[in-house]
Amino acid sequence: EIAPGEKKRSGGFSSGFIGVTSVFYYRGYYGYYNDVRVLTHESTHEIHRQLMTKGGVQPVYAFGPNYLFESFAVFSEFLLTDYLIEHSKTNEEKRYFLEKYFDGKGMVLFYAAEDALLEQAIHEGISSGTIQSADDLDSINAYINDKFSIWSSKEYPQLKMRWITNSLFYED
Repeated sequence: EIAPGEKKRSGGFSSGFIGVTSVFYYRGYYGYYNDVRVLTHESTHEIHRQLMTKGGVQPVYAFGPNYLFESFAVFSEFLLTDYLIEHSKTNEEKRYFLEKYFDGKGMVLFYAAEDALLEQAIHEGISSGTIQSADDLDSINAYINDKFSIWSSKEYPQLKMRWITNSLFYED
């Protein structure tokens, strides 16, 4: 479902399992760079599942390791941007796609370390039993946030709840 509509929001997801036809849903496709980027990312998940089916992957291996699934999809985003830059007809177009790349994946280095540390702490805390509630998640988030940010979680208590905003921590 990629038709634009008045009340649609952007974003999308793919869902499926090896051996079964996967589905892709996109809310509010308008043809912008980010729309095409998400379509590329999610379509790669679909292709990945098809390749797993053709390769005879056993269902027990269908969901892991998740970091590989995401790395394939992000790599496709890089290929998309590289293609768009290489085929730009003007310097303005090339600059636009370079800027879009840096706005997205290029700037990730400024927050990826914090996200990775938080995600690792969540997995370890759940495995060890030290994270059992939202308050525990708030505490570990505040501790990590204070290592990376000039804004203290004591002064800005809402920052300790940043863990809520990254659904992939829990989905993956």
